[in-house]
Amino acid sequence: MTIAVSRGPVLAGTAGGRFSKSERMTLVVGLVGTTAAVVATRVAQSVSWMRVWDNVHWTLSYASAATLAWLSMRRAQGGLRVARRWFTVGLAALTVGQLVWDVQVAVGWNPFPGPSDAFYVLLGPFLGAGVVSLVWGQPRARRVAVLLDGLGFALALLALTLATYLPRRGGMTSFTLAVLAAYPTFLLTVTALLVVVALERREPPSRTLGLLLFALLTQGLLWMR
Repeated sequence: MTIAVSRGPVLAGTAGGRFSKSERMTLVVGLVGTTAAVVATRVAQSVSWMRVWDNVHWTLSYASAATLAWLSMRRAQGGLRVARRWFTVGLAALTVGQLVWDVQVAVGWNPFPGPSDAFYVLLGPFLGAGVVSLVWGQPRARRVAVLLDGLGFALALLALTLATYLPRRGGMTSFTLAVLAAYPTFLLTVTALLVVVALERREPPSRTLGLLLFALLTQGLLWMR
């Protein structure tokens, strides 16, 4: 199915340009709860409580992000709604992964890769699908150009990731190495792809786009380390 997507500042902010009451409430609760959990992690008197509060802060932040994406998706229209649906699914997968990780920590079983990674790693591909959907209604030549750019970035970033990891591989299995490499490769590819799509669509600079790029780049680089 082809979705018609018009040019315009679809990444510049929420549908309608302002946060709804429910979005503001979710944002405030998420920020306050996450900040409180981070502070509690720093002042905890035992390692066990540090782990508890650390997991609380990650769970709250991911759940808040997924909820905000869902609320924003409901107000969006056309191609933007499709893109935000993919974003919502990606952040929901991240949240489910964190909940699975919480259970793993509670029972003291934390292998890598583990069950939580099956959900965590989906964030990049789902976000990438959302970004690509923004140009899916464009002429075939433009779609192909964007997809080829994305493939080129993915291959280059995979090579960089493997060049970083292989010297420190040690006894790591090939499967473990592949999963570990997938995280930064996916996230950094989406970051680069988002820049390409924003330029192709002539998106004006915006705080929202800047924050999204910063978040993706930071998380990708942290996984690289």
